Formats: sequence, C-alpha cells, structure tokens
Amino acid sequence: MLQSVKRSVWLVGAQPGSHWKRAPVFLLIVFLGMLVPDSSCAQGQEANDSAAEIAAPDKLILDEAKLLQEHPQASAKIVASLTRMRDEYGYPVYLALYYNLLDSSLRDRADQLYDAWIGDSGRGMVIVYQLNPVVYGDNPAMAYHKGDGLDSEYEAELAPIPEREITAILAKIGPKIKVESNKHHEALHVFIAALEGEIERYHRIEPTSWKDPENLTLIAVFSGFVIAIPLIGMFISRLLLAASNEAGKAYYFPDIEVACRLGAPYGGGWVSEKAFVPISARKPNVSPD
Repeated sequence: MLQSVKRSVWLVGAQPGSHWKRAPVFLLIVFLGMLVPDSSCAQGQEANDSAAEIAAPDKLILDEAKLLQEHPQASAKIVASLTRMRDEYGYPVYLALYYNLLDSSLRDRADQLYDAWIGDSGRGMVIVYQLNPVVYGDNPAMAYHKGDGLDSEYEAELAPIPEREITAILAKIGPKIKVESNKHHEALHVFIAALEGEIERYHRIEPTSWKDPENLTLIAVFSGFVIAIPLIGMFISRLLLAASNEAGKAYYFPDIEVACRLGAPYGGGWVSEKAFVPISARKPNVSPD
C-alpha cells in the first residue's frame, strides 16, 4: 500500500500544473490501497487457519519435513514410544516436523496444533521441531497443559499432568537433545525415548494419601505440637500469675508488749563507775629538788 501511494505522489509531481486533474486519481488509488489487506496479516491468518484445519495424525507424527521417511528404523521406534504413551497412560504426544517455519514462530505453531488436536482435555503434548531453525524460538517448541493439577473438573485418572511436573521433566531430558549434522532423527529418538521413560515414572508413582503411615505419623506429630503449645502457654501463665500474686502481698509485724525493764545496774551487762577528783584535792607537783 505504501509503495502505491509513493508511486502516485511521484506521478502527481511529474507534471506541474496538473494537480487538480490528478487529485481524483490519487484519492482513488489511496482508497483502493486501503481496501487491499496487508499481505503479511493475510498470510498469518491463513497460517492460523491452516494449522487449525490440520487433522490429528493417526500415528501421532506430522512429518512435513519428510525426515522420518528416509529413516524408517528411527521412525518405527519413535512411533512405538508415542503409541505406548497414548495407549498405556492416556497421554498422547504429537510430533510435528517441519523443515522450517516462515509464516509463524514455533511457539505459535505448537499452541495452534495443541488447540486443534488436544483442546480442552488438557491431557497431552505437542512437540514442534524444525530442521532449519531460521525463525527465532526454541527448537523444539512444546505446548502442554498449564495448570497445577488441582482442577476439580477433571477425573483422577484423566487429569492432565501439572505444569510443574512437565517443566521438571523437560528440564531433565532437555540436555539429551544434541543435534549433529544430518542426525535429526537420532536426536528425536533419544528425546522421545527419554520422555517416555519420565512419563512412565510419573504414572508409576502412586498418589499419596493421608492414611499412609508416614503421613499419619506426621499428622500425629503436628497435632501434638499444636496441642502442646497452648498447654505450655497456660502453665507458664499460671506460674507468672502466682509469682505476681506473691509479690503483691503485704506483711505486717505483730504488736509486742514489752514489760518494764529493771533499772541499772540490775538491767544486766557490765557495770562501770567513773569518779572525778576535784582539783583542790589533787596533790601538787613537787619537784625532786
């Protein structure tokens, strides 16, 4: 649209004095340009529609890159792992292979295929892998259930695997993807086999119950701790209250009647007398001479 407008402006300016004659033509071109949809938007909408219209593959693999056709042995192993996860655990894992994606990112394509193939059931995963990753994004890109596993709308045996579990699984098996030149099929086989092992381990662990001996022991300890805290607080409170009551008491000495004491020297104790000689009675000092 911008190119047509620029071209129209160039034509109007090419012939001086003909602006009024060219103005209706210019406005018509601009109007028609506004009516023409943007090619990139139309291409993106078409990509979304085409992804939504793709039927879920029976063998759980959409091989647009024609990769597994050249490696039948790896294809058979991958299909076997995907089939076991679907049949034994009710967890379908779809694999979509592209040479490259130019009309959308891997994340968008994975989300589109997830909505089309798994939908609201939430139980399953879509893996999108491209051989020539020219578009920005993680390769492979995966779409799975985003939830904590506490949704009551799902039955116990059909509940989706919680996001935290899937994230832990992918973080564990992610380093196993080591793609070498022309060995994409081997990397995919190693990744899918590792994913199958983790899905099997997840379903092999029995869900915990409050009736388990370990949980009963934990409940008893916790309950005792909760009960003991108020009792200890009540005991300490009573001690403090008793101490406070004792500290607030007043003590009075009893009134004692004292009998008449005997006067000295019969009152006991040492008796001392002191006599004073008058000066006149003293002998004068006589010199020896």
